[in-house]
Amino acid sequence: MKKLLLLFVAAALVAGCSKSDEKVLARVGDVEITQEQFDAELAKVPPQQREQFTKDKEAFLEELIVREVVRQEAEKHYGPLDSAEVAMQSDTAKTMNPAWFKKMNQLVRSVADTVSVSLEEARQFYDEHQDQMGGRAFGEIAPMIQAYLKQAKQQQTINAYIDTLRNHAQIWRNEQVIAKWDAALENPVRDALAHGRPVAAVFAVSGYQNTMDLWTSMQSVAADSSVGFEPVLVDLRDLGYLGRKYKIQQVPTLILFDAEGNELSRQVGVQSEEKLRASLVTAGFLPGETGTDTAGQ
Repeated sequence: MKKLLLLFVAAALVAGCSKSDEKVLARVGDVEITQEQFDAELAKVPPQQREQFTKDKEAFLEELIVREVVRQEAEKHYGPLDSAEVAMQSDTAKTMNPAWFKKMNQLVRSVADTVSVSLEEARQFYDEHQDQMGGRAFGEIAPMIQAYLKQAKQQQTINAYIDTLRNHAQIWRNEQVIAKWDAALENPVRDALAHGRPVAAVFAVSGYQNTMDLWTSMQSVAADSSVGFEPVLVDLRDLGYLGRKYKIQQVPTLILFDAEGNELSRQVGVQSEEKLRASLVTAGFLPGETGTDTAGQ
C-alpha cells in the first residue's frame, strides 16, 4: 500500500483526545485514534477503496497512523492552526481539519523539492534503455527522461522520509483489536499453519497463467511427497490484503514457513519443477536424493 494513498484526500484524523467511552485503536504520541474516528474517516473514503479497507482494517489504521505522524511533523514546522484555520473544521471534529492538509502538503513538497536529476543520470538511463527509446537521440528526449527520473526519485525520497518519521514516532497499536480483525479475514497461510506443519505458500494471481505456473509445479511436486509440509495457494486476486500482510512485491512469490510460522525463505519468479524441488530439498521440506554417495569412496 502506498503511504500517500490517502494522505491528501479531504479527510483525516483530528489532533485531539477522545472521549473516555470510545475504544482507542492506536496512539501517536498523546493523540488517540478511536473507533469513532476510524469509522468517520472510512466513511469518507471513495467507495472502491472503502470496500478494500473494510476488509483490511489494519491497512486503513496504518494509513491513519502515518497521516497523524505527518500531521504532527507539520505542526512542528509550521505551528498549530490559527483561528481562521480552526473555523474550517466541517464535521464536529471527528476528522481532521482540512487546513492541516495544506500544511502536510507543504511539508511533503519541501522534501520533494530537494530532489534533482543530473544530465549524467539521464544519460545513464538512456544508455541502459536505448532499445526502448524508439531511435530518438538523447538530446531530443533528455528533458523527458529527467522529468521521469525526478518523479520516481521524489516518491522514493518522500517514502523514505515518512518511514523515518514513523520509526521515530511514539506509536501504540491496540494489538487485541487488530488480532480480532486478522482472525476474521480469510487467510489460507494461517489456517494451514494451524495444522502444525511447515507451509510452502505460493502467492499468485488467478487469470495470469505465468504467475500460476509456480502453483502447478508445486502441486506436482507435493503430490508424491512423503514429507509433512502443506502447499498453499494465496490468490491475490481475491485476497489482495495478504499481499500487504506478507509484503509481496512481485508475483509469483514462494514463501516457506516452518511449523511455528517463521519465514524461512522467499523466492520471486517462476521456477521449473526441478528447481522448485531442489529448493524444497534445500529447505528440508523434501528428502534429498537417495542414491549412493561414492564421492568419498
